[in-house]
Amino acid sequence: MDKIVQALPDDALVPAVAKGTPQAAEFASAKFLAQSIANKLAEAVAKKRDTVEVIGQNYRKVEDLAAIFDKTENIVRQIAAVLLGGVKDVNRVVISPGRVGKSDKYPPQRVVMLHGSTD
Repeated sequence: MDKIVQALPDDALVPAVAKGTPQAAEFASAKFLAQSIANKLAEAVAKKRDTVEVIGQNYRKVEDLAAIFDKTENIVRQIAAVLLGGVKDVNRVVISPGRVGKSDKYPPQRVVMLHGSTD
């Protein structure tokens, strides 16, 4: 897993418009997120949870969210494939910036199915 984490460009999850600007610091380091995903998957396996949620609120208004989702999904699949002991009990990883309070609209999300289909 360390090889996957170390191979990631640290700014892989920084939206294009923020790269090279002070705002880049507001977004997740790809290496940090990969390690966080590994920890969340391992915790979900230990607690026999079906679903893991990832990505921060600062992604709510980025224009290239689909590209961020693609990159995050790729990281999720790579980590899940090499996690020691596997992730047999974890079926879904939800990539979403999440809601801010109950009155907030549901933001876009991507559900990564680790086993089976979306049906």
